[in-house]
Amino acid sequence: HEESAPTDSAESVSALLEELAVVQSEQPQGNVGLGLAAFGLLLKRAAEGQQDHASSEVAPTNVVFEKVSVRGEAQEENVSVEIEYEIVVLRDGWSQVDLLPASLAIERIEILPVADEAAAASLAAVETQEAQPSTGTEESSSGQNDSLEPAQETSETSAYVGIRGRFYCLFSYGASRWRLKMSALSQYANAQKRSFAMWIPESLSSQIHFAVPKPGILIKVDPALQQTQTSLEAITEPKPRAACESITARLPPVHGISVNWVEPSVAGEGADLGEEKEQREVSVTAEQMVLASIGEGLVSYRME
Repeated sequence: HEESAPTDSAESVSALLEELAVVQSEQPQGNVGLGLAAFGLLLKRAAEGQQDHASSEVAPTNVVFEKVSVRGEAQEENVSVEIEYEIVVLRDGWSQVDLLPASLAIERIEILPVADEAAAASLAAVETQEAQPSTGTEESSSGQNDSLEPAQETSETSAYVGIRGRFYCLFSYGASRWRLKMSALSQYANAQKRSFAMWIPESLSSQIHFAVPKPGILIKVDPALQQTQTSLEAITEPKPRAACESITARLPPVHGISVNWVEPSVAGEGADLGEEKEQREVSVTAEQMVLASIGEGLVSYRME
């Protein structure tokens, strides 16, 4: 059966398939001849179908940050920060996730797969149950063991932290969940050492806790949807701590945060935090000029 090339539309393809079914029922052993245009159209439709199927199986993004928590403390020469991440990697294969700018100096890194942590907790719970007197039947005991098998099976995943470009990055293989803790040192944002700023990834839940060992100062986090400042007294036990001011703030999903602090005497009423008013002694300079002239019987003065 010879057929002319159909146009590139769903109706034409459907009509061609219906006609092919009729001919096949009449001539089960027959052959179909297609022109190059029709054959090319069928190949195109098949390739598009494979691409649509493949795209539906790929996650729309590599990673989701469920939580980013920042704890910082102002020190004499720098700012100490500890960042905790809860990350969900959605795609199989290798993924790269930006964590921190490479301008920070890393002190410590901890990587914990959340799936392994959940499996360990389930296993510990079962071991506790097995240590208690058994009141069930053998069938219920085997059912518990069977329910544990999927939890103990873990897919092949791995994660590493390295540097690529201007960022410390998480290199993760396989769809997985991770909890990261990174401790680092950062420079102050101004010469007065009263400001701190850093880049963070956008997260579903972001917060910062920042402490400055100077009682009575005013602290501001930007941007912040909610922030609370508290004064902490000095303690010696169990861990010594100087008196300080601390602030806790909830953040929107943004890439950058900044913390500024000033003393109330410097800030003044209505002054922006982080912008100190320079105090100088007031001095006044006055200049006086006197012009005197002597005339007949009088002396005249002119002062400016």
